[in-house]
Amino acid sequence: MNKKGFTLIELLVVVLIIAVLASIALPKYMTARDRAHLSGLMTIGKNVNDSLDRASLTNEGAYTAALNQIDLTFKNYQGSDCTSSYCRITVSGKDYAIYPYLNYTDVIGRNLTYFNSYENTAFGSFAVYTETHNSDFTHRLNCYQAGGSYVTPNEDRCVKLGKSLGAPNAECDTTAGSVFCTFN
Repeated sequence: MNKKGFTLIELLVVVLIIAVLASIALPKYMTARDRAHLSGLMTIGKNVNDSLDRASLTNEGAYTAALNQIDLTFKNYQGSDCTSSYCRITVSGKDYAIYPYLNYTDVIGRNLTYFNSYENTAFGSFAVYTETHNSDFTHRLNCYQAGGSYVTPNEDRCVKLGKSLGAPNAECDTTAGSVFCTFN
């Protein structure tokens, strides 16, 4: 009998090789997916901050939730127009609350936009600062459940995301109880 086929050992070796390759590729895929989500938030945050900068030219008041003070409109996660001072939006399939701050702490032109995560466990919240707000960095990724965030993030995943951003000044502060990463 001359039957051709694979032995059990050969099949186990193939399965083992596939498992090793998957264990190498899966973390890289997760980081790439998280970076794509963050990239969408960075773009929206930059656009909102540009609008906040324009609003600062004519508005001297400080607003802690200034979505209704800017010249941009958003649709909430259910598809309705956002009409309040903040909004729950969907970016890359995940829900975030967006909070623009106009003239933060009564300093004209000191603007920022916060995104609090509803379901993305890669980070608790993400802030995009204007250059006049902070000269050291323009982005901050909070790897803890910050005030207003709705999930407890995976700290290791968040730090990997922060370090993967590739910016020359990207650094993560893991010494304190509140881990965060900053970058430009």
